[in-house]
Amino acid sequence: MKIDKVYIITLDHSVENKTELLNRMMGLGFKESIDYYVFEGIDGKVKLTTESDRAKYGVKLYDGWILDNTDIGWWSRNVTVGEAGGMCSHIEVWEDAYENGYENILILEDDFEPLHPFFWDAYDEIDGYDYDITFLSRILQTSIDGVTDSEVGLEYWVNPGYSYQTHSYMLTKEGIRKLIETN
Repeated sequence: MKIDKVYIITLDHSVENKTELLNRMMGLGFKESIDYYVFEGIDGKVKLTTESDRAKYGVKLYDGWILDNTDIGWWSRNVTVGEAGGMCSHIEVWEDAYENGYENILILEDDFEPLHPFFWDAYDEIDGYDYDITFLSRILQTSIDGVTDSEVGLEYWVNPGYSYQTHSYMLTKEGIRKLIETN
């Protein structure tokens, strides 16, 4: 699988941080040279603190997030401006990839941590398979009733259940198009 661009989202654009991010990226064990972009993320604590700030990005914090009668702390708190900034950063990456017509992109948040090289040969298994997104890392939200991955008959891949902390994922051109044109 050819990756057209790797986007690394970070708030810290110091030379030291960029060098460290690129070293970690190379720890993923790419088979070919990679075109990458260290993307300046949107710091929600700076750029999204007021309603007028958020309006510039088309953001309104979701009022229906908090669920009553739950023991899960995750759902009994407000969405943070940091989370909103992170989402805006991903949207800007998707928009850039859409405008450039990329076929496949890899998105890494600056807290991705390759413990070992990624098994890129796993992508051979889905060559010709219809998918929009693949996760290299995520946390499945098993604390929510009924949330599970489902098998799709492949050795290395599943249909993922609701996940959070998607530090690294790939989008196809069709996945990028769906995100931009339908949202």
